[in-house]
Amino acid sequence: MTDNITKLLQEAVVLDTETTSLDFKVAEVVQYASASVQEILETVEAGTYEVGNSFYKPSEPIKPECSAVNGITNRMVENCEDFAKDVGHTQNNLNQYMYYVAHNAAYDAKVLTRYGLTLPKQICTLRMARKLYEGNPNITAFKLGHLRYALDLPIDDNIVAHRADQDVIVTGVLFVELLAEAIKQGVIDPDKKDIGQQIVDWIDEPIVITIMPFGKHKGEKLTSVPLSYWQWAIENMDSLQESKPEYDKDFAASVAKAVEQIFEAGQ
Repeated sequence: MTDNITKLLQEAVVLDTETTSLDFKVAEVVQYASASVQEILETVEAGTYEVGNSFYKPSEPIKPECSAVNGITNRMVENCEDFAKDVGHTQNNLNQYMYYVAHNAAYDAKVLTRYGLTLPKQICTLRMARKLYEGNPNITAFKLGHLRYALDLPIDDNIVAHRADQDVIVTGVLFVELLAEAIKQGVIDPDKKDIGQQIVDWIDEPIVITIMPFGKHKGEKLTSVPLSYWQWAIENMDSLQESKPEYDKDFAASVAKAVEQIFEAGQ
């Protein structure tokens, strides 16, 4: 392990939230956990599997469908404070790091910035995995739980999904695995001092897809979708409006490329 990698493992914090909704605009944090990548590796090696985490009471009762996923109940958070009252402590912790690592980091970022938090530079393990394994027949999904088992990560079987503290552990181990793969594939140079920034720049590049992921044209090639539909979509879909919080730069880049190809084919 190079000194540059060791430094990154120390200056990158892994974080995860459990919330009351998948809609970041209304989601409230009911559990927050974080630990540096180095701390995670140490706790895994020691077999203790413990990282710092806290529970919080939302302004509205936790819905049954949320408890069914993460096992966090209203009884568990009854005597806890609101996450909004703890943002100062959380911010002080985040200020110690250059980068934060999360799976589907964009969601956590949207939720946490709603609370007024300023986050370090973002490293998303979901985007890393998609860039490294898209098209790999052995990786058929990119959810955290699937990647854990598909890549046979060295994590105790008693660690379960959908608890922030345990997801932080899985994400930290996954990040180390993905970093090794990125170096193996030559997209990251471990001998350069800016290894963290290399990762940020690499995963920030749009992931271009070719198949429509939703709607009435789901499953069709983007280039097979009528141009009239794309003209409507560009004007009306929030995911294609850069000024909207729902903006999806990957989908927008994919649509732009497809429209360009449609025009070229028509010439």
